[in-house]
Amino acid sequence: MVPLKVSIFVWRLGLNRIATKDNLYKRRVLTDVEQGCSANCGLTEDMDHLFFQCDFYGKIWTLTCSWLGFSIAFRGNLMSYLTQFGGLGGFSTKVRYSQHIIWIAVVWVIWKERSRRIFQIKQENIQTLCERVKLLSFWWLKSKYITFDYDYQF
Repeated sequence: MVPLKVSIFVWRLGLNRIATKDNLYKRRVLTDVEQGCSANCGLTEDMDHLFFQCDFYGKIWTLTCSWLGFSIAFRGNLMSYLTQFGGLGGFSTKVRYSQHIIWIAVVWVIWKERSRRIFQIKQENIQTLCERVKLLSFWWLKSKYITFDYDYQF
């Protein structure tokens, strides 16, 4: 099971109510020049850019899909990622649930890395972030399915 704080985060993500830099700018917390992406890609950080369009964070999605053994052409926004990632046909309910958990783990890892870059001035590489996705999803799925196990190799 996903922790409550992560469930609330995903709910707020769906409503575009998380503290991305564009939302902070709209609330007059940040200025124009402070809206840049934390991955230093040169673009403005909004929800879709941060989680689904950024060149740096987008690699996490690519490696995660590679690890799971499929490839998807994502279109770059929340609903298309959620629909495509969790709506892959031909799978059992347990597999679809697992895919949703992994999707949540990816967005959580991206959010935590973004916060680490801003507040702690620390950066992790893509491989480390992907390992975090695998570890989080494993523990969250293991709490639901006692005999759950999967391959960690990319």
